[in-house]
This record gives sequence, C-alpha cells and structure tokens, in this order.
Amino acid sequence: MRDTLAAFKKRDGPALAALAHPSKGVRFSPYAYLQASNITLSAAQLMTAFTDTTKRTWGITDGKGDPIILTFADYAGTYIYGRDFASSAQTAFNKTIGFGNTIDNTADVYPNAILFEAYDPGPDPLMKDVQWQCVRLLFERSGDRWYLVSVIHGEWTI
Repeated sequence: MRDTLAAFKKRDGPALAALAHPSKGVRFSPYAYLQASNITLSAAQLMTAFTDTTKRTWGITDGKGDPIILTFADYAGTYIYGRDFASSAQTAFNKTIGFGNTIDNTADVYPNAILFEAYDPGPDPLMKDVQWQCVRLLFERSGDRWYLVSVIHGEWTI
C-alpha cells in the first residue's frame, strides 16, 4: 500500500505500472461512487502516464457539474495526491475513515478487493475552506500477488 503512495508521490509511472492489475488495469474515480465511465489505464499506459499530455475527462466536479478535463499528471496532483498521503498518520484497512453524502459502491464493484485508505483531516476540520481528503486504494489478487485495481479520491465538499 505504502509503495503505491510512494509511486504517486514520486510521480513514478513505471512503479505504478508494476502494481497495476495485469488484465483489469487501474480504474480512477474522483469520488466514491464508481461508474462505468471512470477512466481505466493499463500497465502500459501507466508507464508514461505522468509525461503523457493527453487530456481526459475523469468525471464531473461535485456541486458544480463541470467536467474534470486534465492530463493524468494534473489529475493525480489534484485527485490522487493533493496532500502528502504517504506520510498520513490516519490509515485504515477494509474500512473508510472519510465519508460524506456520496454513495460508496466500491464493495459492490470490487467485492473481492482489499481497501487501504490514507486520510488527511486538514489543519482544522471546522474551517470552511479546509476540509478532509482521502485516497482509497483497492487491490485484488491475481495468482499469488495483489494488484492495484482502483484509486478513489474522497473529500468533503461544500
């Protein structure tokens, strides 16, 4: 789990590619409700993901409904590693820490996955502009190894 966060922190595409599920790739979702329209990248695509200039539509912004059109590097900097999750003191296995009003269907989509969450409450959860964020990593077994199948962003939104 920590090696996955380290790969995002270092912006290391080859390290991410080595962690990706060999047949499913890795699905990316800006919110806990997974959809068929979520972007999935293969291990080969992850190799060069941080240098790829292709802009993709990753979803829509909560509350506004604006499309999230970003390169992988920009998406990762905002929706995956917007905070230093590799150093997060609050983590959980197979349960979530951060939750809001978004329906979380990850267990339905990935019933055999294990979940790792890194959570950052923000400097002051009572401040209007500084709220919690988390990144959820889902892993599934293939053969004798666990592989990354999904990366999910969570945050408190106004």
